[in-house]
Amino acid sequence: MMRPGASSACCRSPTPAGAVGAGADRAGRRRRSPARPDRPGAAPPGARREKRLVVLRHIATLFEPGVRYPAKDVNVVLRAFHHDFAALRRYLVDECLLSRAGDLYWRSGGPVEV
Repeated sequence: MMRPGASSACCRSPTPAGAVGAGADRAGRRRRSPARPDRPGAAPPGARREKRLVVLRHIATLFEPGVRYPAKDVNVVLRAFHHDFAALRRYLVDECLLSRAGDLYWRSGGPVEV
């Protein structure tokens, strides 16, 4: 007879030899759990976005204000920072650092050097 709350072995899928379980990286080490706000030293809510904005503002300074860039040229610049240049481009537009019309992009925000 089984204990209450216990599952039988036939209900679980067998784990192949050498497979990595959930919560472990490929080397089999346990991953750190994500920061939770109830833990001491956890990052405050919105800290991740603030860090991303610092990077996005820096990237936006690479585009000259008033110049319209084709998507191909924007992709070349963004590819130097990350392989997922489409996500970077989307973040820049979402944060109003770049604006878009059709296939053209231009700088619409961020710091300007004088």
